[in-house]
Amino acid sequence: MRGAQIALARADLARAIAERPGLSCAPSQANVLRVRADALPGAELAARMDRTSVVVAGGGPLGDPDAVRITVPHRPEHAERLLRALDLALG
Repeated sequence: MRGAQIALARADLARAIAERPGLSCAPSQANVLRVRADALPGAELAARMDRTSVVVAGGGPLGDPDAVRITVPHRPEHAERLLRALDLALG
């Protein structure tokens, strides 16, 4: 995926995440996003997403235990799957 495509996919995903109640997404220039859920620590959010077969990294080892690290998917259908997994994890 080219840089411009990654930037567009990152912006679209960050916007979709930020529109969900209880979620926030830190600004990023990389192909990853740091996401926080108001009601869940990062490790719990990561565990819930793992149960939907969507793997994200808990932020604890990266110094931010309240967040998860999400790699920006290359394909739109993978981004939709990730968003559904977030919805289920919070629901």
